[in-house]
Amino acid sequence: MHRAIFTREKFELLSILPQLVIVILTIIISTSYSQQKFPQEAEPGRTITEDLDLDNMEFSGIVWQRDLQHFFIVSDGGILVSATPDFEIISEWEIDADLEGVTVVPDRPEYVYLANEDPDSILEFHLKTERITRRFDLTSWMDGPSNAGLEALTFVPDENTPETGFFYAGLQDNGEIYIFELPIITSSSSTSVNHVGTIESITDDISALNYCHSQQQIYVIYENENLLASILPDGTATGTWELPGSDQEGITVKGTELYITEDYGRSEGNIILYQPVILHPQPDMNCDGFVNLSDITIMSSNWLTNTEEFGNIDMADLGILSTNWLK
Repeated sequence: MHRAIFTREKFELLSILPQLVIVILTIIISTSYSQQKFPQEAEPGRTITEDLDLDNMEFSGIVWQRDLQHFFIVSDGGILVSATPDFEIISEWEIDADLEGVTVVPDRPEYVYLANEDPDSILEFHLKTERITRRFDLTSWMDGPSNAGLEALTFVPDENTPETGFFYAGLQDNGEIYIFELPIITSSSSTSVNHVGTIESITDDISALNYCHSQQQIYVIYENENLLASILPDGTATGTWELPGSDQEGITVKGTELYITEDYGRSEGNIILYQPVILHPQPDMNCDGFVNLSDITIMSSNWLTNTEEFGNIDMADLGILSTNWLK
């Protein structure tokens, strides 16, 4: 497996010198990969769509907002929904857009960011005013067909950047992931877009992205292959797994809970919960979306024992938990 070539030093250089003409940096993920089996203990998945009192939803994206303790879900028919951890509907909005993904920014809990497939763009939606406040046009860099454009979106925090992080956007047509810096912190009105890099794909038909804060991994779904992959923010591949479902277009991680949306078209779809799913070291032991004293309590009560969910609880787990403290 090849090592990614998009380094932190290059990232910082591009952030410090935005006036330079940016040469697109390519992050290489090995085109040969060995799929692992999906965790058997998490199957079969539980369909939770019946918990939602919604009609005409083609579930195309989902994200867990840990600060608000809400889920945000989108349908490509132009519907955005917020829901409780138990999937009770809080709010529902109709938006004139082809919505294929949704993400949140930790420092901006009053906003959600939506992936619009045609034209390829990121929409900034203000939850209190219930309106689109900005549109960021991505078509200068990624411009797929009307039914194979911007299909996946996630935000990766980076405290060393003025905008507190970067948006990772997946183009269904070629499966590549484009990395953008948007003026979400330094401006309230600018719609400028700074393209800082591209991650080459192991296959096409990318359909979902989600950054897991506590694991510091980006999860990627490729729909045609029914393939789940994980990468680091610099593009380094860290794993691939066979997915048990089909038509999978959205993903979010909440502790050891993995939620995947399935979009069947014709205003039909499902949300499937798989649990427990631990593909990488997992410090969020109670699945509340935070790493804090509650997780320390669980760890101490299971110290040096082997649990079904977390394996052997020892100093290695303590180290992982400490590096993710209060994230």
